[in-house]
Amino acid sequence: MHSGRLASSPDAFLTLEDLSNSRCHGNVPSHDMLSATHFSESHPPHWPFLNKTVHTVIQWLNNGQTAKSEAETTKLVHNVILSPTFNPADLTGFDAHHENQ
Repeated sequence: MHSGRLASSPDAFLTLEDLSNSRCHGNVPSHDMLSATHFSESHPPHWPFLNKTVHTVIQWLNNGQTAKSEAETTKLVHNVILSPTFNPADLTGFDAHHENQ
């Protein structure tokens, strides 16, 4: 008699490569090839992102606090952060609520 329930989770068969958004899937070792300890030691803290800055932007995008689109995040990077007039030092003590007043 079939109960309609799976005997195991389909996700149990996924590898880290299957779950990664990385564009370099061919360079990512599968879960079977690495222990969790070795895996964390072989990649920089910002992995799978290109660098710490990209990691920070994506972390901000996906913080779950507000709805932010990928398109708006891309505009933030290109129109604000990459602007030749952008100076991170000018944001010391920045408060968006205060500035909006």
